[in-house]
Amino acid sequence: MKTPDQVLIERITNKDNAAFYEFYNRYAALLYRWAYNRVGSEEITEEITQEFWAQFWLHPQQIKTDASGNAKNYLLHFFTYRVLDYIRAHLSKKIVSNSGDDFDLLSRTLIYTHISEEIEEKEIYTLIDEIIATLPDLTQKVFNHRWRDDLSTEETAKLLDIDEKAVYNRMYVAIGAIREKVSLMLQEGDNMNKIKTINALAIWYSLMR
Repeated sequence: MKTPDQVLIERITNKDNAAFYEFYNRYAALLYRWAYNRVGSEEITEEITQEFWAQFWLHPQQIKTDASGNAKNYLLHFFTYRVLDYIRAHLSKKIVSNSGDDFDLLSRTLIYTHISEEIEEKEIYTLIDEIIATLPDLTQKVFNHRWRDDLSTEETAKLLDIDEKAVYNRMYVAIGAIREKVSLMLQEGDNMNKIKTINALAIWYSLMR
């Protein structure tokens, strides 16, 4: 019987090596793929994931679990912000576009990062869903396979029987729609709740490279 994540985390807090390696083997591939699909570099992905696991060993209690003792959703949520931390610290051409608009969009949200840590994951997904639902059916499918199902561009193209260029083009449209919404909300942001929402969207946009 598989040991619940919650139990493993409790054991890791007490520096149980076996528990750490069991938890690592359970989620290492998922987090690696999650990061690689967003930064597109094996070297950078290695840096991000190695740093994450080192910090997890030191502070495992930062990862929470749901009512059933499963850590997956919170782990991905937490890890996403660690990827963003790397982007903020290493604003390189490999990760973030050097266009003025993109840099300005990301920069204007950084001061609210500590607030964004408290955003419910479902709130972010709801906002993204509302935007994507306005797009053509094929664009929605491409977006969902790439970012919901975490499929590669090649896998998405094969599944939908389209070429990889079409996948790139559809993702460009989807990301553009998110960017437009973020820009509009930035202009209209006038209260803390809206700022939290803006930051959530901006973080998603910054990771969708």
